[in-house]
Amino acid sequence: MFRRVCICVLVLFAPRLAEATYSPPLTRVRIDADRTLHTPSVLYASERKTTPATDVELKAWGAQYLGQFEFDSGFGLQIGAAAGLANVDGAVGGREAFTVDTDGVWLGGQLRAYQMVWSSTVAEGQRPSALTAFVNLRTLYYDTRGTERGGGDADLSFFTLTGGIGLMAELSVSDYVSICPYAWLTPGVTARLDYTIRDQDFRADAGFTLRNPLLVGVDVWVYLFPPNWEDHLSLSLLLSLLDTQGDDRTVATVIGYTF
Repeated sequence: MFRRVCICVLVLFAPRLAEATYSPPLTRVRIDADRTLHTPSVLYASERKTTPATDVELKAWGAQYLGQFEFDSGFGLQIGAAAGLANVDGAVGGREAFTVDTDGVWLGGQLRAYQMVWSSTVAEGQRPSALTAFVNLRTLYYDTRGTERGGGDADLSFFTLTGGIGLMAELSVSDYVSICPYAWLTPGVTARLDYTIRDQDFRADAGFTLRNPLLVGVDVWVYLFPPNWEDHLSLSLLLSLLDTQGDDRTVATVIGYTF
């Protein structure tokens, strides 16, 4: 019985861990010149996974780097890498609930292609608003070690690959500030979970899924040195709005600087 509970709980929980690699979709929306941009950032993500037999929270801290390569045709490519520390803590098992507490690391990467589809017309010296579409692949490797508080050890490792298609806008509200809303569909492509708990080993493989298909967010971009419209500070917030199989919560925040 214990083994069946562990299998069900951890397989359902695993696909959600990919969101720990969160980053804003783009660090520029108006793509109108040949340029290369760099964005180092720090992030914090908190996710709560609940089912009738589960109440588990994932907390992740980390740093990431995004590089964007843009062209005057409006097309761009982005690559990203991330790493950090994570903690999984909570109760599983319903009436026979046990608790786990594991700590470890995660490594993430992403590849994104994008094309500007609209830009407003403004007077010379002002910053236009714009809209850009994108597609992406994101991957995560996750590894933690800890204890099951009933006395056993708990080891978990996880790999996932997710896709995505979406839109991001930049709404210029002043010389110094832009509001940048975005939304994208994020289907899961593949995932693999390996774990050992109370000396019992298990591996689960998952294919395509729409468990949490819609993510939305908003960035606030602060241009510190106008009329320099490239370098800016970004403050980002991501929320999950739709869960097709449960009642989950995801909140992630990122602070970065683009130059």
